Amino acid sequence: MPNRNSQQQGFTIMEIVVATTIFVTSVTIMMVLFNYTLQINRRVDALRQSAQGTRNFAEFLVREIRNGKIDYVTTYSTCQPSYGSAQNNAIAIVNRAGEPECFYASGTNLYIEKSGTTSQINPANLTINSSTFRFIVRPSTNAHPANPPYPGIQPFVTILAQFNTTVAGVSQPVIIPYQTTVSPDIYDIPHL
Repeated sequence: MPNRNSQQQGFTIMEIVVATTIFVTSVTIMMVLFNYTLQINRRVDALRQSAQGTRNFAEFLVREIRNGKIDYVTTYSTCQPSYGSAQNNAIAIVNRAGEPECFYASGTNLYIEKSGTTSQINPANLTINSSTFRFIVRPSTNAHPANPPYPGIQPFVTILAQFNTTVAGVSQPVIIPYQTTVSPDIYDIPHL
């Protein structure tokens, strides 16, 4: 006959339930933290991609202005630059190949008019705040001495913009302020 007073080996049901509860709680907390970390990483990645798209777009615009020269005389069908205006949302340039180009903002998009065709140049997830977008061209008249009054300075363009970008996983658009000043490489200021 077995002795009932001897020590029992093993775990009680209560010990197993408590250990299982602690294990499940720990795993649940780790999974929640892991999921939260993945969401943050996805948002950061989306923001990085959005910022890179904004940077690429802005670099394209700056490169076109830098490699061309400001066109003070040409008017385009949809682009009417007024360089003396404080709210000028258009700029006409002649690119390095001698082709006239016009960049202008309309609504929440930026367009290029070139060779009679108009194309939207900002990416789909990037919009422009039209109330803050402007090109400031100085001097506001042609800098060539044949056009009095002769300002005698190299033209430059300041671009002011506020880009709004939509990012997956972020409920509100991300606002990216932008400002830069560019001097065209081609200018017709003779040495006096």
